[in-house]
Parts: sequence; C-alpha cells; structure tokens
Amino acid sequence: MKLGIKIASRRKELGMTQQELADKLFVSVKTISKWETNRGNPEINLIPRIANILDISINELFSGLEEDDEEEGMRSKNDQYVGLINLGFGLLGLLFLFVNYIGNISGYQLMFNAIVKNVFGSIFILCIWIIFFSYLVHIVFGINELKLQNKDLLKYAAKVLKITFIISISALGYILLFCIFDRVIISAGLILTCIIFIALLAHKIYLNKEMFN
Repeated sequence: MKLGIKIASRRKELGMTQQELADKLFVSVKTISKWETNRGNPEINLIPRIANILDISINELFSGLEEDDEEEGMRSKNDQYVGLINLGFGLLGLLFLFVNYIGNISGYQLMFNAIVKNVFGSIFILCIWIIFFSYLVHIVFGINELKLQNKDLLKYAAKVLKITFIISISALGYILLFCIFDRVIISAGLILTCIIFIALLAHKIYLNKEMFN
C-alpha cells in the first residue's frame, strides 16, 4: 500500500471529505487529491499534522508501505545521479585545493608548517582544513551512492552532506573575507572553488524544489 492510498483509506474511515481534510491542513483539495492518487507526497513538516488529524500515529501511517520496482529503480538512479554530483564536487574541490595550497611551496607551508601571528590567521587555516575534509566527505558518500553499497548510510547521507556543506561554505566565506581585508591576492584556484560551491548550492536548491513539486 502507498502513502496516498493509506491517507485516503483512513480519511474515509473517519467519514471525512477531501475538503474537510484540506481545510484542516490549510491546503487545497487538489493537493489532497494529488496525494491520494499518488501523484505527489505531503511535505515532511505536514506529516505530524496529517497523523494527528487522521487520529493515527506516524509509525502507523508509514507502516506497511511498499514501493514498486519502478519506484525503487527511479530511487536507485536518483541516488546514483546525486552520488556522481557529490563525487565530482569532491574530486574537483581537491584539485582546486591542490592548485591553491598544496601544489606550491608557500601554500604547502601555510597548510602544514604555518606559524600564525594572530587568531584570525589560525581560523583561516582551520577553514582550509574544514573545506578539505568536506571534499573527502562528499567523495565517500558519492562513491557509496554510486555503488549503492550501504543503504543505511544512504539514509543519513543527505543530512550529513547538508551539515557539512553549510559548515564548509561558511568556512569559504571566511577565507574570502580574510583575503579581502588582509589584502591577500585571491588566486584562480580559490575563484574556481567558489564557482563549484555555488554550482553545488544551486543543484541542491534545484533538488529540493523538485522533491516538493
């Protein structure tokens, strides 16, 4: 049984019309119809309210749900697509980081043998390492999503990558501000790093928009 069918079944058991359910959820009747005909799923933040209105627990609402082979295949393809994006982001990021810091003597000394004069310089180096580990995390999850090896890991991938991305993009912002205020020349590698971060951010926004359409 699919989620939409279960919502429709429970609604009818309670003698509730689609309009009544829509009014209680502050959505349109078309939205309810879309859910019940499996042309879309409720947003995550609506699930607790739906369960409460239908007088059923969230666990009961989702228990016994099954996916058909086509849906499972679509999910696998989507996971592999996202995995390819994450893997590409991580590998490109490491390449630009190499160009920026590891591939030249001054950059190498900055990352591995730095003697900083103030706390701002220490934070700058910490931010570089944060971005470095962010690339490694994206590569690990990217490979796992491509090979679909560990399904339990896939469940946590989105949350972990989201948190990692937010932290790393904040670190990148600090690096840019540090370069501007300390009058450090912004290298081509750093510019390319900004471009791939912006591209990945746009891709994540696009995926979230598609998910709730």
